[in-house]
Amino acid sequence: MEIAEERRGFRISIGTKLATLFLVLAIVPMSATAYYNLTRSQEEVARFAEENLLVLSYSVASEIDQLLIENQRTSATLAGEPLVVQFLSATEEERRELEPEILQTLQNFADTHPDYDAPGLLDANGIVVASLIDELVGRDRSFRDYFIASIQGQPYVSDILVGRATGRPGVFLTNPVITPDGEIVGIDIIWLKGDTIWQIIDGVSVGEEGLAYLVDQDGVIIAHPDRDLLYHSLGTLPPGAVETIAETIRFGTLEDTDTPLIPESLGMDDLAEELMAGLRSGTYRYYSPLDNRYHVVGYTRLQTQPWAVVVDLPEAQFLAPMDKLETLAWISVGLVAVLALAISVLLARGITRPIRKLAQAAVAVENDQPFEPGDISDVTSGHDEIAHLGRVFGDMVVALRRRMEELRTVYEIGQDITAALGVDETLQAILDRVRDVIPYDAAEITLFDRSQNALVVAAWSGGEGIDDTRGKVCGLGKGFAGMIGREKQSVLIEDADKTEIEAVEQLAKDVKARSLLGVPLMIRDRLVGTMELFGGEPGAFDEDDKRLLETISPQAAIAIEKAQQVREREQELRNQIEELRIEIDHVKKERQVKAIAETDYFKHLKERAAELRRRAKRKSAQGENKG
Repeated sequence: MEIAEERRGFRISIGTKLATLFLVLAIVPMSATAYYNLTRSQEEVARFAEENLLVLSYSVASEIDQLLIENQRTSATLAGEPLVVQFLSATEEERRELEPEILQTLQNFADTHPDYDAPGLLDANGIVVASLIDELVGRDRSFRDYFIASIQGQPYVSDILVGRATGRPGVFLTNPVITPDGEIVGIDIIWLKGDTIWQIIDGVSVGEEGLAYLVDQDGVIIAHPDRDLLYHSLGTLPPGAVETIAETIRFGTLEDTDTPLIPESLGMDDLAEELMAGLRSGTYRYYSPLDNRYHVVGYTRLQTQPWAVVVDLPEAQFLAPMDKLETLAWISVGLVAVLALAISVLLARGITRPIRKLAQAAVAVENDQPFEPGDISDVTSGHDEIAHLGRVFGDMVVALRRRMEELRTVYEIGQDITAALGVDETLQAILDRVRDVIPYDAAEITLFDRSQNALVVAAWSGGEGIDDTRGKVCGLGKGFAGMIGREKQSVLIEDADKTEIEAVEQLAKDVKARSLLGVPLMIRDRLVGTMELFGGEPGAFDEDDKRLLETISPQAAIAIEKAQQVREREQELRNQIEELRIEIDHVKKERQVKAIAETDYFKHLKERAAELRRRAKRKSAQGENKG
């Protein structure tokens, strides 16, 4: 009836308005939805791409780690060969006799492992005593990092570097050679060809332009499908790194000179800073000056070496489908606008019915009549905006009524706890009513004692076998209650075993509180006390319980305060009654004396006493006259 009257009150009918608005609403929401969906889709595609790059970098890093570990173990087998131990333990004359056999052993090892180059042996003084490269024999390598490490009993894997003698990139693998008596008589040295690692890097393919490369601890590229980028640094090298590279001649020398090769910067300082930050793995978006585009990388550091595998993908590659989708989306919006203009009048009629249905449902809700989302199922069963609006409306009403039910529960709790006048009765009523809405294994309420500057447990509730904590004193900042009292903030601990807060006590023997929820009881900024709930299992309380308890706590604080004031007034009244009783007794005695004095008998006695006093005075006067 009201709806019909409203409709008659407007000059333009709701159907006409809807037909007009539909044209706008068909364009604007769809445009916004398209923009939102496209933006979210781009974010999701970017996130998916980053995850894949991260997983791929981890996989490649693990493969290189495994390669180095396996080759280190293989290198250790050469160091453990009896002939190698015998050769390095022998005198020079004995070594000359064993030299053909040891060279054959090294050659067999090289033939068996084609990824190795120039296997050799160094004696305990760091002198090369056997090698498949003749010019290396007799050279002193005692100053090299690999000799210093292995002669002390440690296997060693070097950085990727360009060999000074071979001129080829690779990795030194060394192991100590140890006699059965435990004496280190030298080391073996194997050159793992850089191509072995490069093959792994070259084998990584991500779409048309994605690739992988390997950088060392200084941000220098040591493996890359584009060999022209080898031994270039991503960003500007720090002075310390430049000095180390120059001293170790890690990347060889400039052509036809003895000048150490110092890597040139590619201008990717932000990427270099990210990789040098020390993170184990991650993703990063950066701008590449090589192709003037944004790129996304996933990187993972090796376990065995301070290198990082970087999987790089131009952002445009994985966003290209989204660009096409964006074009199609806006074309679709335009087509829908044209179609909407033609059929808006017809669709307006179809829209009026569900709107009217929703309006009737809204009126029913307003009048507090029963409502269920199924009541408007004919509206929400579709897949259009109105159906979505109906579903949102139904969810909103359910959520609103749930919140109203919570408020009603809080109101009932307030009624119950404020109905009690005694402090003990009030405290127990609070705990009992809280249990009805938030189940717990144990609970306590503390009151703040200003004289002790501490919290005293004044009420407790718990199951059978749970320790009663009443009377316990908690200093501010001590224990769970003390922490809440000091901070004056609510605290929720879903699992005490996963927190560093040392504020958990036993509920009983062998029973520990795993879940804790506590709120301060405040009146304005003044602390009245605290309320704590305990659960024996993790996850017993959640944020909804915390919010509900925070809603209850102000009423509880006021009820406790009033109960304390009533108790104080009762005590004051008792004192006043006692004083009044004493005063009444005194007045009563005076009235009794006055009543006795006003009787005829008392008056007669009073007159007799006066007569006797007069006679006594006359006799006394007569005696004096006779004298």
